[in-house]
Amino acid sequence: MKTSYICFLILFTVSTANGQLKGIWSDQTPTGAGSANAYNYMPPAGAFMPEKVYVHAFFKTDKLEMQRIPLSRHRNHYRFVITVPDKVTLLVVGFFDKTGHLIDNNNGQGYVLSLDNKEDYREDKVGLLTAETLLTSARRLLQLTLDRSSFIDLYESSYSLNPDLKFDDTYLTYLRLLYLEKGESVKGYLLEHAFDLEAKKQDESNLMQAYEIYSILNLMNEKERLETRILELYPDGKFAASEFMSIFHRKDNLSESEVRAMIDTFANRFHEALLDALDEFYLHLLQSALDSRNLTQVIELDEKLSNKLLAVDLYNMEAEQIIANSLTKSSDLDFIKVLLERARTLSPVAIENQFDRDILSEAIRNYAGVLYRKELVDSAFV
Repeated sequence: MKTSYICFLILFTVSTANGQLKGIWSDQTPTGAGSANAYNYMPPAGAFMPEKVYVHAFFKTDKLEMQRIPLSRHRNHYRFVITVPDKVTLLVVGFFDKTGHLIDNNNGQGYVLSLDNKEDYREDKVGLLTAETLLTSARRLLQLTLDRSSFIDLYESSYSLNPDLKFDDTYLTYLRLLYLEKGESVKGYLLEHAFDLEAKKQDESNLMQAYEIYSILNLMNEKERLETRILELYPDGKFAASEFMSIFHRKDNLSESEVRAMIDTFANRFHEALLDALDEFYLHLLQSALDSRNLTQVIELDEKLSNKLLAVDLYNMEAEQIIANSLTKSSDLDFIKVLLERARTLSPVAIENQFDRDILSEAIRNYAGVLYRKELVDSAFV
């Protein structure tokens, strides 16, 4: 198992003059599906280590996930164990106290752990996966100080090992960063890649990537030309589905019947991106039901969401807005009490990682606040 420095991808495990290890190093090399990964950790010299210290570990699945793991003392250093899905081959971690105060994030760079015992591990993807993990809220939550050039270096470390990765969807992110960093000096490079994509075997994904490059370069004629070509070749494809959703978001004051008609049309035409897109429609209707305080319809709609956490988050925000109003009436409190009870009902199927648990915790705090204002605080956590 290798541990990589975020910018230069060298081993974190180093020795001091007296031979003592510092940083993070693997405690074992487990094998088998779902096995735990154990690590040792030696804090930087002079770092204050309170009684309770936690690892905040970030990784990507189909979304960003985070685990909060307690450190334990082990001889003259610390130890932690983490189990992640089998497909996960890279983690980025930092160390925090129980209140969330930063203790160590490798001088603003983060600690990157490459799980090279995993079947899906690929050395050529380490830089790319590091960049993709940290171009998310993980960078802010770990309080990292990486600049644009650092991310460009990470991507290029992967492309130097395997040029074929330039045809991965993530290459567009690299090109955006490169153009923001270097401007017109790399315009020709981006255009060359767009032309290569158009010339490849006919594939909607390649054409969509070329379209995005023309968007980055603000080449409107090329965008319009390629848009027409994609829609002619793939009238019910991903690009057409994206255009359909754009039309939905641009329309104001849609009635419930109009939204439901769009749902039927979308479901009949597009299938690959169905669940996530349908959630957007149902959230629109759910917000309308909340505005009209139609609790029967609220429950009907949140049951249709594939991602129940979207409803939990929405109910939490609704509760916060009502609680913040100094003119809140008893009927308002009754309404949000029902919402937050509903949020707790939905939460067991929504909780998958620390982010989800944090949203639930906020909902529970709001729920307790509502009960307190109704002088029912003793039943808040029954």
